[in-house]
Amino acid sequence: MANDTKSRVIEAAKPLFAKYGFKKTSVQDIARAAHVAKGAMYYYFKSKDEVFEAIVHDELSTLWNRVIEAVNAVTTPEEKIRSFVLTRMKETERLLNAFAALENEEIEHLGFIDEVRRRALKQQTGVVAGILEDGIEGGVFRRLDSKAVAEMMILALAALDQLRREGRSWKETSKRLDEMLGMLFDGIRSK
Repeated sequence: MANDTKSRVIEAAKPLFAKYGFKKTSVQDIARAAHVAKGAMYYYFKSKDEVFEAIVHDELSTLWNRVIEAVNAVTTPEEKIRSFVLTRMKETERLLNAFAALENEEIEHLGFIDEVRRRALKQQTGVVAGILEDGIEGGVFRRLDSKAVAEMMILALAALDQLRREGRSWKETSKRLDEMLGMLFDGIRSK
């Protein structure tokens, strides 16, 4: 029962934050949408910030599961990297669209945001570095610093995310992705 109420609060809050943003969504709005008393909501979450943090973790878990599923669905290291990049970009796009009402300045004050970003960078870098290492061991890729290449790739994806937030079309971003992957593969393939 307790987990059910907590989940109901999280699910009810998602569309409110998406539509109204962080600042304009109140605890009362969330409680009303979840069909729970405001006091009962405080039993599960100390603040609106905690509700939002739970949503962020829930959405990132979904994103991450979809990325890993896509990577595991293909076999070669190049396919895995391509699948990682495309799925990550599409899932990030899904989140950006779902929460378009959130402005960075609305959530930057939340203490957990920097930690979430650090953890996401570490997770993504670890997966890509692992794929690169498998490619090196299999003779597909030349010897390289897999962690450094993975970090550069993830940071390049973050830059493409920013271009999308600034209004670049998915078509143009896809072209940039293809160019980036082409350069990456040309630079790391075994000769």
